[in-house]
Amino acid sequence: MPLTVSWIRAYHTRRLDRAGEIINKLAGAGVVTPQDDASIAFFDIQALRSSHFATGIGPQLTLRTDDEADPLLVRSHVLAHASGFIVLRLTASSDDNPSLDRLDPAQLREFERMPWTFHPMQWSLGDLEFRAGLREALNVLFIAAHEILVRGHYDLASVIPLARDSAFGNRHLQALAARGEISHPLPVSFGTCFEVVDSELATNLVGCVDYVNTAMGQATPHESLANSGVVDAGSDRPWYVFENQSFVFLAAGTADETGVFDPDRIRLIEFMTLRRGALRSIQRDTQRVLAGGRDVSRRRIDEWRLLLSTTTDDYVLHDRVSVFLVPLNQHLRTSSSVRDPMLLEDQVRRNIDAFQTRIELASQSVSTLIGALFAVVAAVLGVGSVVRVAAASHESIPVSQFPDVHPWLNSSIDILVTVLAFALTFVFIRRAGNRVPALRPFRRIGRQRDRGREESYDDWR
Repeated sequence: MPLTVSWIRAYHTRRLDRAGEIINKLAGAGVVTPQDDASIAFFDIQALRSSHFATGIGPQLTLRTDDEADPLLVRSHVLAHASGFIVLRLTASSDDNPSLDRLDPAQLREFERMPWTFHPMQWSLGDLEFRAGLREALNVLFIAAHEILVRGHYDLASVIPLARDSAFGNRHLQALAARGEISHPLPVSFGTCFEVVDSELATNLVGCVDYVNTAMGQATPHESLANSGVVDAGSDRPWYVFENQSFVFLAAGTADETGVFDPDRIRLIEFMTLRRGALRSIQRDTQRVLAGGRDVSRRRIDEWRLLLSTTTDDYVLHDRVSVFLVPLNQHLRTSSSVRDPMLLEDQVRRNIDAFQTRIELASQSVSTLIGALFAVVAAVLGVGSVVRVAAASHESIPVSQFPDVHPWLNSSIDILVTVLAFALTFVFIRRAGNRVPALRPFRRIGRQRDRGREESYDDWR
């Protein structure tokens, strides 16, 4: 049966350019071919006119999962967003690789686990061959794209060693973050997407459940996993989405230029990966700062807010996509096998609000100090003069001669007035700024005539 396998991962470049300019710059280096996004009609026309989104077809790679396996032709796809995020997708299609037609569900487990294992495989890109895991191969594409965007050129032979991953991430990406070239050094992976074309299976939901459970490594009689992942079982294309996997079953289909049979659902997973990448990146940043008790700048908070607001809007997608988007959002909110992105978004907003509160408190302290300093200046100029006049009158000497006759007393007056004015003004401003006036819209006066006196009661305090 025809089959496609796709792996998707999101990276951040910190380049707040128009997305079209990012794709065009990569196209100028000969690594990407821009797509006609207006005719594809996946994104809203306003988002495309503003160049918030742009897509392109990347280079082709060859993959051998082991020394005895047949080589697989792997296509790549690039989604660029104006927030600086780039979503990369690798796709192996049976249209390019007839050997995939012969795979049974149990054999798909190896492909499903590829994003989470460090098993090195044989890749070739252009004239170069290298051994790397799946995520490292995606790192190669991203680092090459980053070199083009930042320095205008890249050397693939020098990029490949920089793509090595470890249990704590990629050291080169962390070095780029330390130099300020990227903001978020930890990429975010969606995982693996499968498309299965089988006219009988697409109309047999029990068969789809068995297929998904087997491919996910679950016992076939235990159907709760697949049932918890169903997004759309009412159409002719049953769709199952989990935390890191997606399965689409089609009765028939023709692969597009990126190698997939159902490009709309795959693009929607890319869009979900973009959103997840932005939210996870902000969540990691804010938690690191909160848990570590570190300082944060207004500029960083503004960057988080911009990233949050530009990646969490469903209406940047074309209206026709709602037929896929609405069931997917409903599934993400109610499924027991997928964490709801809205919960992550709420957590991120609470973290940002916590920083905003700290900034406002710091601003309030600064305002308090400034107010106290102005009060000190006014007190020294005003109250000090009054005290000198009173002291000079008591001594029966002209005010102009008081500093010469009593230099120590004159200085003491300035110091004492300064300290007292600062202390009193500081306390007054702090007390006034830290109190919120009670809301008293109504006041009711009750009269107790039987006791011959009136009592007032405040209902609102």
